[in-house]
Amino acid sequence: MTRDAAELAELLAGAGAKPAWLKKAGVVAMIGALCGHDGPLGHEMLDALAEGGRREHLRALLVAAGELPPRDPDLERFDRWSRRRLEDIEASEDRQVISAYVRWHLRPRRATLAERHQLNGVHVAHDRQQLNAAIACLAELRAAGRQLAELTQGEVDALFAERATYAVSLRNFLSFAVSSRRCGPLRLPCYRSRRRDLMAEERRLELIEQLLCDERLALGDRVAGLLVLALAQPVARIVALRTDAVVVDGDEVTIRLAKTPAPVPKPMGALILALLERGARGRPGPERWLFPGRRAGEPLRETTLSQRLRQIGVTCAGRRAALMALARQLPAPVLVDVLGYSRNFAAQVLGELRVDWNAYAALKAKERRAG
Repeated sequence: MTRDAAELAELLAGAGAKPAWLKKAGVVAMIGALCGHDGPLGHEMLDALAEGGRREHLRALLVAAGELPPRDPDLERFDRWSRRRLEDIEASEDRQVISAYVRWHLRPRRATLAERHQLNGVHVAHDRQQLNAAIACLAELRAAGRQLAELTQGEVDALFAERATYAVSLRNFLSFAVSSRRCGPLRLPCYRSRRRDLMAEERRLELIEQLLCDERLALGDRVAGLLVLALAQPVARIVALRTDAVVVDGDEVTIRLAKTPAPVPKPMGALILALLERGARGRPGPERWLFPGRRAGEPLRETTLSQRLRQIGVTCAGRRAALMALARQLPAPVLVDVLGYSRNFAAQVLGELRVDWNAYAALKAKERRAG
């Protein structure tokens, strides 16, 4: 690269690097290594440096400064791991099938989440489990002298009946194999996750009051907890919020979670404004996150926020209780247009409450025609 060490250090300082950090011997050595490298600066150059937190912080600063394109660390870890797994597959035919499964099925979904800054280690662990199951399936067939195309419906039914945990991890691969015509048409049993518990309504309201009033709690945790317990937002969506999602119009505060901005009660709106005024808008870097992370230009990680909220008592059970409470009060399309839930998921929630989405939609259409 063409910059010298002093120029690069100044660029990093402008992206938010602290002077004391820039003076550390390990950081000085990394900057010197980058400046002494021929060719344009790229992620591969940083990958060649010693692995660790300093290297990744340096990467985040360079991304925030516009010197490197963004790259999701969880997606990159999955890519490296999947490449190693592919190299370990001896049979070339099996390697081709698994490579296609990763390229056309697993990775595109995770790349979409990464673009939305919603990918986390849980997703990666889930994909690793599915990929390992797919590799094991092909290995078992090959050991028996058979091919994937010879898999029968009876074997699939027996698999789900006798090895349910393994079969659930394998289901996506079998679906991919059917859709890509690598095996015959198979009926794959639907996996139904167990219904999660609901937080008691009294407890949910107590937590909302605590989050509104308890100034001993971190301001960001209070706002995030209210988004969970009052607006039924998942943590993955909360950490992806940017500061421009908050709109102030006089005394009214709204937050854009989906197509239509959601109105925010005044006490909650005051906390959101305080969070913005405390410096979220002034963070360096191209991305201005409502919940900024420790590294420049990156949002707070979903797992980090989830852990902090659990310590307060804000859990998935609370979010589900909030969703059920809102579904009892609000028209069905609000769950989609304001809260950001999919139509199918909204219909599922309303089904649990014995509310018919189609009947509601027909009634609204009739009212429009009458009007």
